[in-house]
Amino acid sequence: MRVYGAAGKRLILPAGKRLVVPDMRGIVKERAKLKFAAPMRWGLDAPWTKGRKLIGPPTTVATSIKGSHLPWYGGDLEFAKLNAGRIGGLTDATRGNGYLGEGTSKNECIDSEDMTAWGTNGVTFGGPIIVAGIRLDELIADDGSADRILQTMSAQVADATEILLSVHVKQGTDADEDSGDLFRIDDGSSTNRIQAPISWASGVPSFGAISVFGGFDTTASWVDIIDPSNGLYRLSVRCKNNTGGASTVRAQLYASNIGDAGDSIYYGGVQVEYGVSVPTSYIKTTTVSETRPIDICKWVDGDNLSDIGFTLYFAFTPMSDNAANRAYAGINDGGASNRFAFFSDVDSGSRVFINPGNKNIQDVSVLTRGQTYVWAFAATTDDMRLYRDGVEMGTALTSVAMPTGLTTLDIGNDLGSSPGNANMAHIHLFEGAHEPAQVAVVSTEIAALAAS
Repeated sequence: MRVYGAAGKRLILPAGKRLVVPDMRGIVKERAKLKFAAPMRWGLDAPWTKGRKLIGPPTTVATSIKGSHLPWYGGDLEFAKLNAGRIGGLTDATRGNGYLGEGTSKNECIDSEDMTAWGTNGVTFGGPIIVAGIRLDELIADDGSADRILQTMSAQVADATEILLSVHVKQGTDADEDSGDLFRIDDGSSTNRIQAPISWASGVPSFGAISVFGGFDTTASWVDIIDPSNGLYRLSVRCKNNTGGASTVRAQLYASNIGDAGDSIYYGGVQVEYGVSVPTSYIKTTTVSETRPIDICKWVDGDNLSDIGFTLYFAFTPMSDNAANRAYAGINDGGASNRFAFFSDVDSGSRVFINPGNKNIQDVSVLTRGQTYVWAFAATTDDMRLYRDGVEMGTALTSVAMPTGLTTLDIGNDLGSSPGNANMAHIHLFEGAHEPAQVAVVSTEIAALAAS
């Protein structure tokens, strides 16, 4: 029997003998002969990719509300659309599904979905509606002059600390699409405040110029698409308490501020956060404020990756977390003694940490918030390399022993601590350390998936 390779080479086997070839899924198949019409292919779906794929991209779910749990290799992985109000300014083409890795955060607002429980001034309420799982109340303007609801947070905000207000909105009755809808954050008076006017165009909201008064300043705003077919958007506005001391925080949501009596707007799913620079995923509250714990995903495999080496890929979209040493992925023995950990700080670079030995492969590049990158890390004994978008970064480690007992993959954290603030999607873990050319091909395919 003759086996032909791509270059026309021949392999002669004794009569009656068979060639046994394991495929990438570990299933042994018998071939009488193999003939390659083209060179071996590399890629996510290529039948001859080096190494068995241990896990593929997580199954995704099209939901705009964080909190949907799916079984994922023995654990729960939490998914949400990228348009869950966490990355402002992205177009629909760049949104997708993935693992949302967030640190802990607290919604200071109570009754986040019951606007009728807030204080009122010159508004009446229409019937509530449910859109994308969120209750919205219709606020109807009385005389059109400062018709609003308001709530004072029970906790003060510290000096030099951000205040971030996020609200789910839907256009109500609004003949001229400029009824004076308005967000206001203040200190319980008119001394320190910001005002963010909202206008509409064919049911799509946008912010006008934000007015700043007193020591509430340093503003930013976001418009996030939640359920466009039903007209649901999440609007967020941020300021900073620069008054020189702790301050009261009051949120005010206007149905009209310019005299358009009878106009209305739907509000619901309100969130007030302190000390965050971008809106995090929505935390529902009733009669008390609520705190969301850190996101932790762990997968334990029976294979010992120390013996076979591995290559880990993931699409990575950083948020606005300036803290150093934020962890986004780890492969370890269940503890800190033997581990790889991927850290990233958008302002000072990214690195893979290896222990034992306390070694790092460092990429000092400054990343762009809201931009998607594809990271890959390939490791085997005495050869460990870090790649970004298919290009090797930093200096490879070629004389470092492989950590032992590697059976656990952490996503969105390292050993349950230092959780990062990013979207991670299209996570792939392969047996064996991929060659640079393989990494380039697979990274290109993951980038295409992330953009679809």
